[in-house]
Amino acid sequence: MKNWIFIVISSALAVSGPIAAEERQPKTAETECRSLSLAKRGKIKEKWMQMNQENPVDLSKLDVNNFKINQAVSSDLKVYALYSEASHWVGNVGILGDWVSFEDGSKWQISFSDQFEVSYWWKGDIVYVTQSDKLLSIYDYMIINESRGTVIYANRVSKPYYNGAYTRYIVAIDRFSDRILLNDGTWWNVAWIDDTIMQRWMENDTVIIGINSGWDCLTYPFIVINVGIDAYDLGLDEWVAAQLSY
Repeated sequence: MKNWIFIVISSALAVSGPIAAEERQPKTAETECRSLSLAKRGKIKEKWMQMNQENPVDLSKLDVNNFKINQAVSSDLKVYALYSEASHWVGNVGILGDWVSFEDGSKWQISFSDQFEVSYWWKGDIVYVTQSDKLLSIYDYMIINESRGTVIYANRVSKPYYNGAYTRYIVAIDRFSDRILLNDGTWWNVAWIDDTIMQRWMENDTVIIGINSGWDCLTYPFIVINVGIDAYDLGLDEWVAAQLSY
């Protein structure tokens, strides 16, 4: 009889032990997810295309003779240290200096003439993105390396991580007041001249914050680059001049 009792107790302990251990294990924190899935995003692509056709950006009146680059880009790189919201840092560098990636996962192709310089960049270098000062260049951006005090030309070739820790995306758009709210809780006032561009943007678009080189609206020190706009299948970025408004 005692043997049967011992067997029953032993069996109960053998079963309850793993269960108790399993209950004691800490629960893994759930990863925060973006509100709009990639699948759902694809379903409304036709709507975006229609919006783009009905309200295109008119660049016909652009006076290229008045295009001026902010002299601070070439003369005083340290001024950008004041704009910490637009700072990025180098994640990786191609062995030939032909590309760099940022902390948000975005990847940038470097112009051939700048690859030697970039090959000496280090992981963790503080960098900023701004518009190119060459209208006829095939490169849309300049990357300012504050750590080395150099400026190079580049194009973005891949987006930030979809749900990365440092990825910024639009949470809400106040189309009446020309403001956008990002997932880090910051509000950005968009220049009135760029209102037409912003009206095509949508919640959940991925963005990159950069420095306004002076292409337009000098009173707005930043640019918000929408890298989700290539859902139009145009393969292009759109940016607006912006001012930080907490």
